[in-house]
Amino acid sequence: MAGRTPAEIDGAFGPGFAARIATLPVDAWSEPVPSSFGLHLVRVVRREPGGVPELAMIREAVAADWRDAQREAVRRRGIAQLRQRHDVVREDDASGSARASELP
Repeated sequence: MAGRTPAEIDGAFGPGFAARIATLPVDAWSEPVPSSFGLHLVRVVRREPGGVPELAMIREAVAADWRDAQREAVRRRGIAQLRQRHDVVREDDASGSARASELP
């Protein structure tokens, strides 16, 4: 789990696991530590202080996230425009059909 944040650790082992291992001594095996999946023996090798990474280190990930957000915004606008111009019928709608503006 090297380099993981407390939120990532909790995501992998269940809520509260990161807080439980945060109290463990460095470079020693723990007593069994409970998680959502059972008991674990944990050895903390080192702790690294958190912080905000330099933009240069995450530039590509930030750019990819921005592009994904732009694509999603364009897709949503396109769907909204289609719904304004067309009647949309959902097969699972018990009443038969509904205008696009009435759909969830």
